[in-house]
Amino acid sequence: MLQPSSTYSYKKYPSVDDIISLPNNPEIIISGCFFKDKVTVNASLEQAKEDDKFNAIMIENACFSIRKNFHHTNYPSINQVDKANIIAIKYLPMLQNKLDEKYDLLRDCLNKQLIMAKESYHTKGKEIFNELIARNLAGVANSDINHRNWVNENPLAKAMLDCIQDSHDQTDINAVISDRVIQFFNYKLPDTMQEIASLDTFLMKGIDEIINHTFFAENVRVTYSDELAASIQDKIENPTNVAVIPSKSERQNLELLLHSFKL
Repeated sequence: MLQPSSTYSYKKYPSVDDIISLPNNPEIIISGCFFKDKVTVNASLEQAKEDDKFNAIMIENACFSIRKNFHHTNYPSINQVDKANIIAIKYLPMLQNKLDEKYDLLRDCLNKQLIMAKESYHTKGKEIFNELIARNLAGVANSDINHRNWVNENPLAKAMLDCIQDSHDQTDINAVISDRVIQFFNYKLPDTMQEIASLDTFLMKGIDEIINHTFFAENVRVTYSDELAASIQDKIENPTNVAVIPSKSERQNLELLLHSFKL
């Protein structure tokens, strides 16, 4: 699976067509019954997590069951919207964890609640991060980055979703399916996935900058996220640039924030 590390390298595997050599759960492979019932589905998803070949064959089976052909698995492709959602799926949890840490630190230091609930900081941070992603992928809009929509629109994920339906015990089936699809892309399209991984340094710097902006622009509307994303990108790409002087509204927002922190 795609790892958020600039040093991560991808391993190429032999063709998934070599089913005979697959050592794990051969009875499922031979029968093709990956989605027979809830027990089988849960076992298949768990086995797939540890076995790239098994995972690829399971997804091939799902696509053929739904579409009656192997087009999307024999000729897989990753478009710009796929890239954007893959990035969001892998990096948003890191952003949210850092937001939680900063929120808890400020709350403990100030011995009071902040202006907004923790979930509101998640929303604001996510909006800025999505804008940052969209700015770096041609043809992608903020609205294209939506986990639930992507799982229902990507042909591989949608086929899995249609085959599994409610026959599972997963807490978040969308997250499980997206992980298996990303794993499939790593297996079949390692070069394209490496291109995504090459953005790691930029994205991690972006996350750190978003943390700072999120907690010091409390009353800025979500629609302001595109300007914040542009400012963050410029700061990352041109670290020697003189900082942009904040606008009047930004200064007012900062003053309100600082005033709220007074005990």
